[in-house]
This record gives sequence, C-alpha cells and structure tokens, in this order.
Amino acid sequence: ATLDAIPVESDQFDAIICLAVLEHVREPDAVMRELFRVMKPGGCLLLDVPFLQPEHLCPTDFQRYTRDGLERVATRAGFVVEDVKPTHNIYTTLYWICWEWLHAKPRHPLYVLARPLVLWPLLWRARHSKTQSQILATAFQLTATKPMSR
Repeated sequence: ATLDAIPVESDQFDAIICLAVLEHVREPDAVMRELFRVMKPGGCLLLDVPFLQPEHLCPTDFQRYTRDGLERVATRAGFVVEDVKPTHNIYTTLYWICWEWLHAKPRHPLYVLARPLVLWPLLWRARHSKTQSQILATAFQLTATKPMSR
C-alpha cells in the first residue's frame, strides 16, 4: 500500500513511527492526513525528517524540513505537536556535508589529502559531542498526538 492510502479502518494504531520517509513522498500533506486517520485518538506520532542532510535518492528525494515546516505539516493534518528537537549533533551534520564534498573528486590529490585532516577530527567530535543546534541540525524529530476528540 502507499502511505496516502493505508488499507485499514480509521483509528487503528496507538503509535506511528515514521523515520526518514516523509522527504521521499510526493504529497506529504496527504500522507500526514492518512497517518492522522489511522491513528487512534490519544495516539502518539514519532516523525523524523532531514534538514541539513545531503540528498539521498531512494528512489526520490523531494524536500527538507525546518523545525517550523515540520510543525506546520503536522498541525495541518490535525496533530498536536508536543516537541520538535534536532537529532544528532552539529559535528555529525558537518561531517556528512564535508564527506560529500571531499568525495566529489575521489582521486584528486587535494581531496585525498584533506580527508584525514577534515573528516577524522569531525568524526571524532561527532562521536563524542552532545552539542546540538536548531540551525545546524542534521534532522528534526517531532513527537505529536492525535487529540481525543475533534
């Protein structure tokens, strides 16, 4: 089934976990309305979407979400947003962007030399830092609920 036409009756699920999916659908508002429809009143949604992540086709990749954009798509569907927070840390974001940049020309001497000087320190920091940022978030994680009555 597709996410905009889930073949179950309404109000079936206590919780829905949707990780790294919404950026791959053509009509995210339709998907969010469908998730809302199949969730029981009082149910919980956990949604994770990219922000500063490189494009990752699988087979498509349509959009990125700011914190405000993610809240908007959830509330338009009827959810009550409980929390939106960045996932990972700023060094994970920087590592991913630098990795893509340094692998743009895999055999170029400058890129080959820069990899250990740039990537290894960022990777070490990514594994050991808890520093997060709303501005340099790799992704955002939203938790929301479906109201008990509408």
